[in-house]
Amino acid sequence: MIYALFDVKKRILTFCRAGHTPLLLQKSDGSLVIHSEGNFPVGLSEQFNYEQFSLHLQPGDRLIFYSDGITEARRNGSKEFFGEGRLYELLRQTREKPVEQAVHDVVEGFRQWLGDTRPPDDITLMIVESQ
Repeated sequence: MIYALFDVKKRILTFCRAGHTPLLLQKSDGSLVIHSEGNFPVGLSEQFNYEQFSLHLQPGDRLIFYSDGITEARRNGSKEFFGEGRLYELLRQTREKPVEQAVHDVVEGFRQWLGDTRPPDDITLMIVESQ
C-alpha cells in the first residue's frame, strides 16, 4: 500500500509506503528510479510507526503506482512471473506517449503476455505526470 499526497503547485510528493510494490519515478529523460524505501505492511502489527518520504518532481516526471497483481502474474502452467523487468521495459517503450496512451499500451502489453490466462489478482496501474 502507498498513501501519497501530491502538492501540484510545488511538485512535491509526500508518501508512506507499507510493503509490496515500490513507487516508481520515471524522469522526463526516461530513466526509472525505484523508490523501495518504506515500512512494514499494513495490518500485520499494531506496534509499528510509519515513516513518510518526500520527492520533488520536475516537469514531465511521471509517478507510477501499480499492484503486485501485474508483476506476480503467471501464464497458465508456467512458473515464470511477468516480473518487474517486463513492466519496466513497457514503461520505457511508452515514455514518449501521452499518459492515457501509455497506461493503455502497458496494460495491453501485459494482456498480450498473459494470453488466455485470467489474472488471479487485482491489476492496478496509475501513471501521474508532473506539469
